[in-house]
Amino acid sequence: MPGSFVFKPMQAHLSHNRSHLGEMKPYCEYHLGQYKIQGQIAQANPLNPHWTDVTIINGEHETKCKIEVKDKATLKPSRVLAECVIDLDEIRMKGEVTKWIELYHEGEKEGELFIEIRYIPDDEAEKEEENSMEKTDTSMHFLLKKGHF
Repeated sequence: MPGSFVFKPMQAHLSHNRSHLGEMKPYCEYHLGQYKIQGQIAQANPLNPHWTDVTIINGEHETKCKIEVKDKATLKPSRVLAECVIDLDEIRMKGEVTKWIELYHEGEKEGELFIEIRYIPDDEAEKEEENSMEKTDTSMHFLLKKGHF
């Protein structure tokens, strides 16, 4: 069924500072089908980052999503700090999950990511929008205004 996934990372616990030039600037990057989308750089402690961003990605036929927690670099490419793979079929079945997910770096456990993931079928989003008094240009604003997150 066509629909979108809404990713809301809240916090992580990382074991190591892998930055070579001082303090890490962690952010989440989502790999879903043809999409590769970067979230915002975390607030607070880099080994225990907190995020407030919401990322919405269309995921009609995808079964897996890789989430990389990366260190934003200025002069060279960003480095992968840790990663996990999410089973999107589980999210579709449950509709929404909020849980801690183990993160790995080169096969070794590196920490955990606390994230909320929601699946919204296209027909449900269209019905909600039709019933809404306030319509907006983008689904992200619609979801935020409707109080989904």
